[in-house]
Amino acid sequence: RCVLNAAESDLHSRAGLDLSSHDFSVHVFGAGELRDDIDLADLRHRFTQAAEFAAQGRRDGGVLVHCASGMSRSSAVCMAHLMISEAYELNAAARLVCAARPTVRPGRGLWRQLRWLEDQISSELNRAGQTLRCLPPPSSTQELRAAESVKEFDKLLRAPK
Repeated sequence: RCVLNAAESDLHSRAGLDLSSHDFSVHVFGAGELRDDIDLADLRHRFTQAAEFAAQGRRDGGVLVHCASGMSRSSAVCMAHLMISEAYELNAAARLVCAARPTVRPGRGLWRQLRWLEDQISSELNRAGQTLRCLPPPSSTQELRAAESVKEFDKLLRAPK
């Protein structure tokens, strides 16, 4: 029973919530560095910390990952978790997240960071003779929509600013 906050660290207090009296752990993802316009910051260490927290939260009964709007930062953290903890390629991780929450739309900078992270993980696995996991072709309407969303994310990355 854990909460991973990918929003600004003071989001809960600004909303009048006192999380100290609840029986769950809260991890703040360092969202001050997580803006949609990030292009060059190396967030690998933060993604790794968040993935470890999320993996432990899942073992402990569940984890809620959130940001202010539930579209960009939290989805990027979930995708990073699937890549780091479950060895999914980014397209597969994004399809899984989009299938669960169709409104996600990671920002351009975060998508670039996730592509970079995928390259790093893939290189590490290749050195060990392993590869990233992928998903079979979409078979349901929901999976097809999720796959189309992933294509849109890549188009956004290639579009001029």
